[in-house]
Amino acid sequence: MQEILERRELRIANLTKFVRDVTNDIHQTSQYIGPSILPLETVNGPDWEIVKKKAGIPVMANIHAEGAETGVGERWGTLKVAEGTIPGVRRKLPIDPKTYLRLKQSQYQSDLWKQLIEEMYDDVATLTDAVLARVEWFRWQALAKGSFTYSEDGIIQSVDFQATAANIVTVGTDSDYGQITWDNVTGVGACDWLSDLRTYCRWYQRTYGVRLTRAICSSTVMDYMLANTEVGETYLWGSDYGARLMAVTELNNLLSRYQLPTFVEYDVKVRSKDAETGAITEERLLPEYRIVLLPDASVRVGSTISAPTVEALMNSEQLQGQPAPGLYAEAWIEGQDVKTLWTKVSAKSFPLMDGMDKVGVLIVNTES
Repeated sequence: MQEILERRELRIANLTKFVRDVTNDIHQTSQYIGPSILPLETVNGPDWEIVKKKAGIPVMANIHAEGAETGVGERWGTLKVAEGTIPGVRRKLPIDPKTYLRLKQSQYQSDLWKQLIEEMYDDVATLTDAVLARVEWFRWQALAKGSFTYSEDGIIQSVDFQATAANIVTVGTDSDYGQITWDNVTGVGACDWLSDLRTYCRWYQRTYGVRLTRAICSSTVMDYMLANTEVGETYLWGSDYGARLMAVTELNNLLSRYQLPTFVEYDVKVRSKDAETGAITEERLLPEYRIVLLPDASVRVGSTISAPTVEALMNSEQLQGQPAPGLYAEAWIEGQDVKTLWTKVSAKSFPLMDGMDKVGVLIVNTES
């Protein structure tokens, strides 16, 4: 039985190399953009800690005559915001007993062996997809909400990244027509979303000394902007507006004219399974009515830290020189009466939002 696990294809080193090699492909196939915003950083310890400095415009150094004593600087408002343990994310799948028996009886490197191994690697890729989906979920809980509570399989974890309250704004102007949110796209009560966006972005620039250049929204919000008659008439076509529908390129050209962030859509969803009922629910990574606003990529907002899993530390020699932090995969056999071959993928990964103050969020419609 153990000889199966000693075959090269099922060794920890090869399974782990496989899951790390397919990570970028899965990110692209799943259309995850979180890794480009919060890039991967490896750490060796099991804990995370955020130490945040007061955000804003820097205090200039003093001017001194030659020979005069240098002024002493200050650490303005440095404080430890939060700390905790990097959560483990893992998932496993059993191999069907018949498949296990066929694998045990087949000749190594035969066509049947290769077919069965390929099926196992398909399972491992599926498990990798599940783990990466949870990590991307972590990223968007941080970016779009600034906090989250996670409860599954008896594990409850609450994390508050201490998002600045002023950075999360619900748009809308009190007027004779009531609260004008972005879903009001036509008629007398149509919102001027461009004015809302410009007001927020100018406040952000005055507060933090940098400009917002990137915006991520749902297709619902994008459609609000494209179909808005107030913006089309006022800023683009005037009385010649007619029944035109603004194109995305026209929208982003308009935003660039006013030095406002350009927009991309993000409608990616993930599913979760209730451990007790088995019910599967679908969830947007980016809430439908929230816009995440970011400065240029050169301004750090955070990272995705990756630490060694317990399994990787226990089997570090079997990684054959691969770094312990990162995705980890293994196969093993369990059971006395009926033998079951399992595959598992695990990770310890979490967003570290040390630049949370640089993330802006606009809520443009009533959330349920």
